[in-house]
Amino acid sequence: MHPGDEVILPSFTFSSTANAFALRGARLVFVDVRPDTMNIDERLIEAAVTERTRVIVPVHYGGVACEMDTIMDIARRHHLLVVEDAAQGVMATYKGRALGTIGDFGCYSFHETKNYSMGEGGALVINHAEDVARAEIIREKGTNRAQFLQGQVDKYTWVDIGSSFLPSDLNAAFLYAQLEQADAINDERRRAWELYRELLQPFADDGRIELPVVPDGCRHNGHLFFIKVRDIEERTALSTYLKEHGVIAIFHYIPLHSASAGLRYGRFHGEDRYTTRESSRLLRLPMHSGLREEDIRYIAGRIGTFLSHRGGQMSFVGSRCEARSACSRDTSSLDAQAHDLIALGKQKIKESVLHKEWGQVATFIATLANWMYLQNAVRTDDFLERHIELLTRKVHLATAVPEKPNPGVVLFYDFFGDDLRGLVLIFLRALARLGYQIVYCVGRNHRALPHIEAVLADSGGKMVELSPFSTQTCLVRDRELYAAMAAYAPEIAMMYTGPHDVGGVLAFERMAGHTRRYQLDLTDHAFWLGRNAFDVCMGFRDFGAKIARTERKIPAGKLIKQRFYPVIDKTMRFDGLPFERQPGDVVLFSGGSVYKTMDRARTYYRIVDAILAQHPQVKFLYAGGGSMVALGQLQHRYPGRVFLMAERQDFYQLLCHCDLYFSTYPFVGSLTAQYAAMAGLVPITYHPGMDPLRDLIIDADALGCVHHTIPSLLAFVTKLIEHPEERARLGQRARASVVTEAQFTENLGRILQRGTSVWPIEDIDAINLLAPIEEANNIHFSSILEQFVKMQDDQESSGRF
Repeated sequence: MHPGDEVILPSFTFSSTANAFALRGARLVFVDVRPDTMNIDERLIEAAVTERTRVIVPVHYGGVACEMDTIMDIARRHHLLVVEDAAQGVMATYKGRALGTIGDFGCYSFHETKNYSMGEGGALVINHAEDVARAEIIREKGTNRAQFLQGQVDKYTWVDIGSSFLPSDLNAAFLYAQLEQADAINDERRRAWELYRELLQPFADDGRIELPVVPDGCRHNGHLFFIKVRDIEERTALSTYLKEHGVIAIFHYIPLHSASAGLRYGRFHGEDRYTTRESSRLLRLPMHSGLREEDIRYIAGRIGTFLSHRGGQMSFVGSRCEARSACSRDTSSLDAQAHDLIALGKQKIKESVLHKEWGQVATFIATLANWMYLQNAVRTDDFLERHIELLTRKVHLATAVPEKPNPGVVLFYDFFGDDLRGLVLIFLRALARLGYQIVYCVGRNHRALPHIEAVLADSGGKMVELSPFSTQTCLVRDRELYAAMAAYAPEIAMMYTGPHDVGGVLAFERMAGHTRRYQLDLTDHAFWLGRNAFDVCMGFRDFGAKIARTERKIPAGKLIKQRFYPVIDKTMRFDGLPFERQPGDVVLFSGGSVYKTMDRARTYYRIVDAILAQHPQVKFLYAGGGSMVALGQLQHRYPGRVFLMAERQDFYQLLCHCDLYFSTYPFVGSLTAQYAAMAGLVPITYHPGMDPLRDLIIDADALGCVHHTIPSLLAFVTKLIEHPEERARLGQRARASVVTEAQFTENLGRILQRGTSVWPIEDIDAINLLAPIEEANNIHFSSILEQFVKMQDDQESSGRF
């Protein structure tokens, strides 16, 4: 091996596999595993081969063979060596051939955890005679002592690099006694393995766990027995439960590509579809020589008891592990409580309908909608939508809407009432430029709205203030908004609302047939009410359109795409950085609600940590809200280099005083990325699946800012840090990568007047983007639910929901 040579191996292995090559300067190329065996996916190897590739390293996990025929064929065609990591594979076979004897070399381990142990030690299987002589020299500290002992030379000397790899006689004797009983030891372990499978199979058949898979042609050696549970939370709970009952069950490798050394010495080729996810579900059960049948039965019984108390069932659809219950899908034990609460809420709605308590019905719908938005397990709910429609029939409003709408009048309903945040201002400016008369409806508890009021004043528009929103006054909002629609009879009504705005949705549903209704799909990834409250759903990206079609069941004919741009007030005063900038500092900015950075693998924090570790000149600045615990840990680790702050009004000016911008993950801040681009910062973005900046940044490929592997992202960051001129060049291009106000206005006019958009909707696979978002939502929701359950317990005696 030479520095720069590449070695293909799985990330799910021990560091020894990687160290052997990294010590010689090789670059590690990690490839995803098969979820059934946890071995390297042989179908992905060839795509990882480059002109620098020298070796393929199949790791036979748990003594179950990799698909060696395919791997050897790839190696022969590309003239590569195959080094089998058969550390766990002694006495296991592939199509009748012993593991370790199929490739060019094989490596056995006799560590204390292996089937045959000498404490520390191993063996190298050399499958080509021409390699034996050099192997003996390396083993003998780089000398030809072996030739001397065999009488081939009259003295020995130093002839090559080497080290001391000889075991002691005592260790060798300890191992040799076991090898004499190898067949008996192997049979005993295989019997234990098969008993585990027999006892746990019913739980696998019920979909509660997954068991190891041994492909045809493979004979395992009973090295280890693992199960896979629902997720890392359930694995932790089961491990803790077993420990409390005298059973030590532990997880296995942390994938190497996620470790700091893995980030330095390697890269992950392709998508990490299974390595991280499957490793986080895997739990190893006790397995050793002398394990008694009654021990195994006790362990299996304890697992059965745990699973029966947990409830739920796992189904494996499209290689995604989803937990199912009678109501909906679970992803943690807390979700079961969430579903109980939602079921209770729906029961309360039914009871309120029976008693014709329509205000209570609306309140419960709003409460449940807010829960569903926070949980984000579904994007819509038929039960709630049906009961909104029921309210439009049962709650009669005296105000009549004129038969003919007033041409050129647009009623814009803004649930939030925030001047510069969001999309309201850009829509109002465009409507004013298009010559529409604007009626702007907003709750009277809104913040100061100087920019919005200026647009209304310049265009002759009107502001209608509504009563403040609350879940207790949904019917008041319905009545007041509907009265405004009746008073102004708009040709067009636009709804910019929150996920649980029952009153706004009711008013818009009542206006069916009286005006053209547009919903602005603000939170396209999340649950919201009002599936029937619009004629056109105006989204900003293909991802949202895909979710609307497939999960909300909105007809494609109702969907249209309108890209947006950020509102920037360049006159705002800059309030300064929270630290004294020194010559040579590189300021890396990121921001948004902290829950947007939460996934179980802590991907966002690992990336930031790696950047700070590799580049001491970087200072990291995060602006946002929410729990800062994980960010605080970074701050503690890098004193004087990590700074946390709340969101600021001078956001654009703040970005202009930074050098780099890193998007949050798994939620990518849409508007924030555009602000960064407008400030001349390349929106550096990580996502293992698809391009999350699609429809947000024009020609993101030319900027090179979206990366699907962490090593490639880190290399890009290094380039921008070390080459300021390249940073400046790409920054200029970034400024031109956002939709302009003129383009936005022109296309909005086209949509309102002709019903078409210059930006067609394209079909995409939304799962790759949605899955990590759902995971982050689950983590965020779990913390909220824990607080709510505690509150519910405290108030149980009150009988309140």
